[in-house]
Amino acid sequence: MTQAIETKVPNGTVRLGDVIIDPSYQVRKKVNLQKINHYADSMRAGSVFPPIVIEKVTNKVVCGFTTLQAMQKTWEPDTRIPVVIRSFENEGERLRFAAEDNATHGQPLDPFDIKDILARLAPFGITDSELSSTFRMSVGKLNKLAGQNVITVGVNPRFVPEEFDDEKRAALIAEVTQQSTEETEGTTVVEQPLEPRFIKVLKPLKLGMSHLIGQEISVEVYKNMEDHYFPHYNLAIIDQVIMRIDDNTINRNSVNEMAALRVLYTKLGAFLSD
Repeated sequence: MTQAIETKVPNGTVRLGDVIIDPSYQVRKKVNLQKINHYADSMRAGSVFPPIVIEKVTNKVVCGFTTLQAMQKTWEPDTRIPVVIRSFENEGERLRFAAEDNATHGQPLDPFDIKDILARLAPFGITDSELSSTFRMSVGKLNKLAGQNVITVGVNPRFVPEEFDDEKRAALIAEVTQQSTEETEGTTVVEQPLEPRFIKVLKPLKLGMSHLIGQEISVEVYKNMEDHYFPHYNLAIIDQVIMRIDDNTINRNSVNEMAALRVLYTKLGAFLSD
């Protein structure tokens, strides 16, 4: 794969108003309004930014979402801007290209963004070494992030009869989620739903939600958690300790760190035995 950073030489121009922002193409979950305004101020002062990358035929932006939105605040829609026009074989190639571009400059991707991208890349069979090169991270750390997911269960919107109102649609979704997992003698038996009625999608978890790893939840429950869930302070701390132990980033030669861990071990033992 061509390094994203090597493609920043414009090979065309387009009308600013013709560039399309498709949220599904973004590799970041959050829009940084402060950075957009900062970029816009810099543009008005004469600063030159690297060209954005757009997808051939669709004109959808692939890399440079923040730059594009700053341009839209600064210039008129008829302004012609230099761009890198590129074709992609599939969604996996496009996602990986965008992730690599973000890993080589600007604001780093946060762990939740990386988990989301890894989940979206899972069906494309990209090797660990390729992913490591894309994100500039070790294979071990990437594998740990890739495992912090849930499976969302939802109704295929193309299957739900058009005459269904919102109430019927919600009831059907609840039925699907309830039937997707059945408890039998303490063993979880997952019943494979009939396609194309149901859709199961791998989705990333936020910090403090590790207790949900591997579970199946409805699309609506996940969406609510994604929009509104802020991890309880205690859960966030516990998750951070677990991650540091798993990542082997605790200094075993540090007298203070090891003493603190021994105290924690003793306290946890007493707490959990009650």
